[in-house]
This record gives sequence, structure tokens and C-alpha cells, in this order.
Amino acid sequence: LLSWDATLGLSKNLMALITSTLLACVALGLLALTAWLAASSTLYTITDKRIVMRIGIVLTLTFNLPFSRIQGAQIKNSKDGKGNIALDLQGPDRIAYLHLWPHARPWELKQPQPMLRALANVAEVGILLHSSWEKVGTT
Repeated sequence: LLSWDATLGLSKNLMALITSTLLACVALGLLALTAWLAASSTLYTITDKRIVMRIGIVLTLTFNLPFSRIQGAQIKNSKDGKGNIALDLQGPDRIAYLHLWPHARPWELKQPQPMLRALANVAEVGILLHSSWEKVGTT
């Protein structure tokens, strides 16, 4: 926490303020770069039998989620048509939260749920996902 020290003088106090501001800007810039890299290296694929999530910046992980293992999905959309789809998995197998991060539903630590994040047209993807899931369930 910064505080003004009257014994140091104006120039040293301003230098401390500028240094702290620059360090904060560098930290926020690195965080933004990490978010951009995560978004640009992510690929979600919906086929007629499964959802494939390819995630990772340096170490790429691929999660193959067959529709037979998906119990349900929750869509969260915003006013601009973008949104997220959280997948509720069934069965004994679980994916570790840290393996999914940042593609995990927040605060679901005990039973992590994969999440398709920042979808530009989440309503269309939800319809496609539902119709593909229903076809697998009826066959």
C-alpha cells in the first residue's frame, strides 16, 4: 500500500508512485496477454458423437467428451449474444479442475465441469449441441 511520506520530499514520493503504477501496468498487461493466448489457442469441436476441447498455451491438452458421458448443459448468455456453456459430466471419471482451468466452471471444485467459454453465438451453439446430444441419446 502506498502512502505519502512527507519526510522524503516530492520527487521521491512521485518516483515511488510512478514505479508502483508501472509495475501494476506490467502485471495487468501480462494478465491480458495470458488471456489472449488462452483464447487464441483454444479450439472447441462439436461432432455428431462428442465434444472435443483442445486447450492450452504451451502444453496442449485435448479432452474428448462423448455425449454418452454428458448429463446436461447450462447456458449463460449475455445481452450481446456471447456466452458460456457448462457441461455436467456423469459417471465416475472426473477431469481435474487445474487441468481444465480456465475452461472450468467457476467454484465447481468438487466436481469440475468443463466449460465452453466466450462463444460468439452461444444460442446457435446451444441448439447445435442439444440436437447432436438428442440424436446420440435416441440411437
